[in-house]
Amino acid sequence: MSLDDLEQFDIDTLVELLLRSEQYRERIALCINIGIDHKRLNFLENTSERDFFIRLIHYLKETGNNDALCNLSCKELLPTFRTGRYAPILSEIAVKLGCNQEFIGNSNNDRLNNFTSIEKIVKPKSKLLIGRASFLFICALGLSAISTYLWFPDIWSSVTTPVKVNAQSDPWLAGMPPNSKASSCPNPKPTDLDSIAPQNSPTEVKEIPLKPGSHLTFKVLEGKTRVFNEQDYFGPEGDIKDLRTHRVQAENGISNIQAPINSLVGVFLGREQPNKDSAPSTLFFSEEGKQNYLKLYPQLKQVFFIGDGRTNMGIQQRVIVPLGATRFYLGIMDSCNWRDTDGYLDVEVSKH
Repeated sequence: MSLDDLEQFDIDTLVELLLRSEQYRERIALCINIGIDHKRLNFLENTSERDFFIRLIHYLKETGNNDALCNLSCKELLPTFRTGRYAPILSEIAVKLGCNQEFIGNSNNDRLNNFTSIEKIVKPKSKLLIGRASFLFICALGLSAISTYLWFPDIWSSVTTPVKVNAQSDPWLAGMPPNSKASSCPNPKPTDLDSIAPQNSPTEVKEIPLKPGSHLTFKVLEGKTRVFNEQDYFGPEGDIKDLRTHRVQAENGISNIQAPINSLVGVFLGREQPNKDSAPSTLFFSEEGKQNYLKLYPQLKQVFFIGDGRTNMGIQQRVIVPLGATRFYLGIMDSCNWRDTDGYLDVEVSKH
C-alpha cells in the first residue's frame, strides 16, 4: 500500500482530526515534527486552519512524502486519538500508507515523546526485531478492530431499513427544534407559507448506525411527489427539466443545493444543532453527469442529490458517511413553500 491508496475520505479525516487536536497553533513546530522544511510552504501563513491542513496534506501527497504523512498520522494524531472511535480509522490510514511505526506508551511524558519510530529503537540489520515490531503493530490493529466489533457490532454489518419520505419534508429544518421556520418565499402570496418544524421537518433515518467512511445506498420502492396540485407527479429523480435552488440559499446552517425539483435529497448532521455555525458550500447537480456520480463525499450539513440511487446505466451509487455524522435525513427538493406539496416516496436505505 502507498500514497495512491489514500482516498478523499482519508484526507478529510486527517484534516478534521488535526483541527480537533488544535495543531494549528504551532504550524512551524508541526512541520519540524513531521520532517519537512516549513520554508518551502507558501501557504504557511495567511490561510485558515482548515485550508492550511488541506493544502499541507495535498502537498505531501503530491511530493510523494510518505514518511511525513506517516509522521502526521502516527506521531501527531494517534497519541491524541489512540482510544475512542477515531483510533480504528487512523489505524486504517496508517496501514494504507504502509507506516512502519509503533508507540512507546507512557502517559507521563510529553505526547511527542510517546512515539518512536521502529528505525530508532531497533538495529538496522536486525530483521528479527523489525519483523517482531511489524507483528506487534499488526496485532495492535487487530485488537483495535476486535474491540470496535465487540463494542459496536452493528457498524461492521450491512443494515437496511425502509423509510417513508413525505413530500412536505423540508431539508432546511433538519435537526431544528419545534416551531423553527425555514424556506420563506420572496414576495409571498397568501398561499405561500413558511416551513415549520416538526410538520415540515425532513425524515430522520434512525435505524441506520452511521460509521464514518462506510457508505449508504438507496433504493426507491414506490411513490411520487408534486409541488402544486395542478402539476404532474414525479419520481425520485424529480423534474430534470426544472432545476431549482433554495430561495433563501443556505439556511439554519444547512447548505444550498441546485437539483431537480421533486428529487430525493439527503443531509448528514452531527450532534450539534445545525444553526450553531455557518453552512458549507453549495453542491450543484445541474448536469446529468453530476447527478450520475458513482461515489459522493458530502460534508456535514451539505444537502446532496440522491434521486433513485442509481446512475442512468443502472449502477448503484454510494454516499460516504462524513466524519462526525450522527444523524441522517431525507427530504424532497423544492425552492420554497413545502406546505403545498403532496405525495411520498418509499425508500430503502442501506449501510455497508
